[in-house]
Amino acid sequence: MVPRDRTASWLAPRDSGNALRRYAPVAVAFLLLAFFAQGYFSGLQKSLTWDAPLSIGGGYAILAWGDYDVYRGSPPLMQVLSAWSLYRSGPREPDEARWRASVNPKLQLGVELTYLGGWTPERVAARARLPGLLLGTLLVGLIYAWGRALLGIRAGLAVTLLAAFSPNLIAHSRVVAADLGCTVFMFAAVAAFWWASRTGALGRWFVCGAFTGLALISEFTALLLGPIFVMLVCTVWLTRPETRDVRWLARAAVPISAMSWLVIAVAYGFDLDLSFYRDGVSSIYPEFNSLAYTYLLGVPSVTPVWYYYLVAYVLKVPVPVLVLLLMASVGLVGGLWKQMGDAKGGHAGAGALESIELENLLFVLIPPAAVIGVAFFDPANVGLRRILPALPFLLLFAGYAVRRAKSRSAHAVVASLLVWAVVAGAWIYPHHLSFFNVAAGGPEQGAYLLDDSNIDWGQDLPALAAWQSTRPETEELRFRYFGTADWRAYGVRAVRFDMADVTAPRPGAYAISVTELTAFRKLIVSGAPAIDWLTAFEPTARAGHSIYIYEFR
Repeated sequence: MVPRDRTASWLAPRDSGNALRRYAPVAVAFLLLAFFAQGYFSGLQKSLTWDAPLSIGGGYAILAWGDYDVYRGSPPLMQVLSAWSLYRSGPREPDEARWRASVNPKLQLGVELTYLGGWTPERVAARARLPGLLLGTLLVGLIYAWGRALLGIRAGLAVTLLAAFSPNLIAHSRVVAADLGCTVFMFAAVAAFWWASRTGALGRWFVCGAFTGLALISEFTALLLGPIFVMLVCTVWLTRPETRDVRWLARAAVPISAMSWLVIAVAYGFDLDLSFYRDGVSSIYPEFNSLAYTYLLGVPSVTPVWYYYLVAYVLKVPVPVLVLLLMASVGLVGGLWKQMGDAKGGHAGAGALESIELENLLFVLIPPAAVIGVAFFDPANVGLRRILPALPFLLLFAGYAVRRAKSRSAHAVVASLLVWAVVAGAWIYPHHLSFFNVAAGGPEQGAYLLDDSNIDWGQDLPALAAWQSTRPETEELRFRYFGTADWRAYGVRAVRFDMADVTAPRPGAYAISVTELTAFRKLIVSGAPAIDWLTAFEPTARAGHSIYIYEFR
């Protein structure tokens, strides 16, 4: 017998407002358009980030030659999507002998395609970024669809608003990397699992399996879906006795496993034993430098810091979202405490209500707990992007605070927080990648807190070119750049920064990426001669928020 589709009272209440129901599709369409527009037009003002040539080169090698080894440290889906336009109608094919003989072939191939293939880097970037931006827009729509089912229309619209103006989701939707694709499909897979578990219909389990396979060929982080699904099965068994049956488990496990295997095999050229995929998993950290430094709160550390990602989340997520999460947590604890008291008092239905609420709550909270929990053991603290798949689930949980607001004053507080979130997202435009919240001091303080993709991923060459256009053409600019882009292609005129200038800067103008500035602090910790420029000198200007400009006279 197929069980009835069930929803929790506090997570899926009935909305009585006909006007809200009528205009919700218009509001969602506007939010989807707002998200896409922010990502697209801000992307036009940014250079390609550090990882972009790797993804473009790897995808081109797969499409042109069926070669999965060029960039096997990442699954093929996002690589292929980023390189598709270039492969179909893009630059001239690079000299294979030349790039394969280079020191870093996978990077060199992407650099040649991007900067030496005949297209402008702006055109390459626009084409390569479009698939990720479309997937990011899809994610906002999925957040509304599942948020409405769990929270109702009003709270569902609120979490969609938070997603549409989320600086982190916008930033990673417009860069050429795998993190956003993994985030979209992991969220879709868990939402599909919830949807399928409502009735147990076989077709729904196949949909869940398809999304799971797409997540697995987006990024290896999606392997966490395995233990997440196991915990979700335990959740369903705990709250619904009728599902404690081997046949129910088989009805879910077989379609998910079969579809995931099929999607991976097809993505790797019908590699039925998944050998390419297994090789990729084994090469996740083959080139990781054990001496790489973690940089947290301005302090370099030669060992990873287990709480790095929690701190990064608190610093880089808008304060109103953090407040809503706190309100949701307090409200949830209070509500469950009250229900436990009602159950002990013998009130009818109290226990059943609690079990239904618990099931839906765990569907929302288990995935981010798994992603962040595993990140505690990550040997490379590289940035918030590592836990990006947790963000949409946490936004969904923040919607509980919206749903729980009953009084006029509570509505006013929630409305103020939502407006604040929109202002925070709009204010940082077009520098979403460098966003830090007001409690952290804003992006101006970012260099003193975190580095790498949290603030500087090589994205501000156009801003540096714009600053330089106001200077005399005869002025020499010494440049130390964190990125793989060819700065000359963006109009920057500079010479390479001499390491001797680190300890004794000569008169003249210097432009230095934030991640290179934090590297000076790491040199000092390692005992190498250097000056902490972030402390010793005050920049005279900034290109975006990721390149600091110094002038010595």
